[in-house]
Amino acid sequence: MTQDAKQFWNERAEGFFANQKIGAEPIPNAVAEYMNERGWMNRAHVLDVGSGSGRYTLLFARHADRVTALDVSDKMLQFLQEEAKQYRLSNVETLESEWPAKLTKQYDVLFAAMCPAVGSEESIRAMDEAATNVVAIARYDYTADQFIETLSKEEQAEALANDPHNDRAIIDEMEAHAKNLGRTPQRERFTSEEKETMSKEAAKARYNKYRERLPEIAQKLDEAIEKEAVDGQVELIRKFSLTLLYWTV
Repeated sequence: MTQDAKQFWNERAEGFFANQKIGAEPIPNAVAEYMNERGWMNRAHVLDVGSGSGRYTLLFARHADRVTALDVSDKMLQFLQEEAKQYRLSNVETLESEWPAKLTKQYDVLFAAMCPAVGSEESIRAMDEAATNVVAIARYDYTADQFIETLSKEEQAEALANDPHNDRAIIDEMEAHAKNLGRTPQRERFTSEEKETMSKEAAKARYNKYRERLPEIAQKLDEAIEKEAVDGQVELIRKFSLTLLYWTV
């Protein structure tokens, strides 16, 4: 196991856990319900690759017989175990490992959501080989807000470049890897919106990362916020889109 990767995610574990609302987030909840409705969770043992602090693991545990959460971060898994105990979920196990992992058995369902270690041909093949029924990979492909959407398509692409939550190309690549294995991958898309009222200063601060790298775009975003502000307040509308790529084995 690479210590650098473990340290990197351990340092972020508390923040990830703080942002986690089990069962309250529309898209993760919808993904878990979709997978359950298709019968994938029925008497299943699920391996959640790159589980983090359990955003999906604990949702799956409400439907599957067993869920094993695999992550390189022991702190992430510690938070997950504490949540499982709080929700009285006794069917959750943890496995501290990087991916691809040396597994001693197969699982009915292999799942990964926004896992940086999943995307290469090697990692996709490892998921396929470890599954007896379904492989499912969840990736956000669009995460923005109404102010970003005031920019031109070219400016949006520049602003959202190198953002893993806005990377549609990686989904195409993973689909191609699955096809190379002789599989027939399919896609399901999930969307949601979140609204939050905040001061126009707080809204502008969200784009501070652009001020040195993309000053003209930052200026346009400031202007869009000023135009929409009423009594110094704006309603921020965050927009999310996630693709679930899946195939049977």
